[in-house]
Amino acid sequence: MAPPATPTDLPGVILAGGLSRRMGADKATTMLAGLSLLDHVANRLSPQVGSLAVNSNNPTLITRLPLIDDGITGYAGPLAGIATAMEFVRQVSSSSHVLVAPIDTPFLPADLVQRLLSVTADEKTIVLARSLGRVHPVVGLWPVALKETIEDWLSAPDNRKLMLFLGKQVCIEVEFQAIDTAHGPLDPFFNVNSPDDLARAEIYLKALSHDIQ
Repeated sequence: MAPPATPTDLPGVILAGGLSRRMGADKATTMLAGLSLLDHVANRLSPQVGSLAVNSNNPTLITRLPLIDDGITGYAGPLAGIATAMEFVRQVSSSSHVLVAPIDTPFLPADLVQRLLSVTADEKTIVLARSLGRVHPVVGLWPVALKETIEDWLSAPDNRKLMLFLGKQVCIEVEFQAIDTAHGPLDPFFNVNSPDDLARAEIYLKALSHDIQ
């Protein structure tokens, strides 16, 4: 078994390879309170990982982070981005896992990596975040050893549903609490999927204390 990663060497990848149909624009460049969603997520994750990249199929995206596009063509969904993240890890690290998180989660916990790493997991166990009774399959530690398994799964055109794939894997869930705000509890994994969500996120940002922002 590979030695467990620590917050100083664990690689992370922001998943931004989706089509953003509900948003109507590339989420990575969508602005929230003066920063792009990509900057918000990168600012949350950068202090927690040893290296950070962004998985995007937009070759014109300007970012200081390494930009990696899907190794599997045809917009095969988040599993394609996760497999791409695993290939990135193999190039930069000997870590057994990679942290993945989506581009549309600007309120990620500052202790996300620490909490996920606190559970005992072997090199084929997926560790996922959970909050308010819901698991977040694209926020967690994914074993790099599953890369070929994912690619085999996606080789069948009907295999695109992430939750079906997870049902065949060993998973551990780590519970995160909601953040108290003047506008009620905020899920730390709140997704900005639409312009309405973006407006809600702006309200939450204004309500939160400066250290959360």
